Amino acid sequence: MGRHDDIPWQHATRTRIPHGLRTLGFSDVDRPVPPQAAPPEVVPPETGPGLMERLVYVSRAAQGLDAGQIYAIIRQAHAGNGPAGVTGVLLFLDGWFVQALEGPARTLDAWISRIRQDPRHAALQVRSRERMLTRVFAGQPMALRTRACVDARLLEAFGYRPGFPVGAFPADVLVEFLVQSCRRCRTA
Repeated sequence: MGRHDDIPWQHATRTRIPHGLRTLGFSDVDRPVPPQAAPPEVVPPETGPGLMERLVYVSRAAQGLDAGQIYAIIRQAHAGNGPAGVTGVLLFLDGWFVQALEGPARTLDAWISRIRQDPRHAALQVRSRERMLTRVFAGQPMALRTRACVDARLLEAFGYRPGFPVGAFPADVLVEFLVQSCRRCRTA
């Protein structure tokens, strides 16, 4: 009889779908998520391969921030995140950033420290930081979502109000909003 760790396990996450999304055909389902370890060279030795964290923060965009500066954030993220084993998504909506970063704990410490010093962000609040076994944004060094690509039905389903009062959204709802905004982009 083999040891239990010889068995290839599939990990699943249980996603609670907000009531408004059920009207769009979503339901509570178990979604298989394949395990994906960070590159060994960026994982701190005390955490071991596969143990990662997800950090979710919100911040106010600096006054006068334009599209070119937002795209510069994404270019910088793509250049640094891939080699460091970090994935995530950045949502820019009504002058607010909501970002989820996934990766090794020490790397996320360095990233959030840099973001706190970045003049493009103001009033940064870390909304959650937790260990995770699998990535939600696997394969995305940094996805970008803006008001232009977020489906209006999705905004309505999540109870969005103009001005995006991020304090009204618990961290787990913010993560699900980011996930759904990546899945359901409006097409022009």
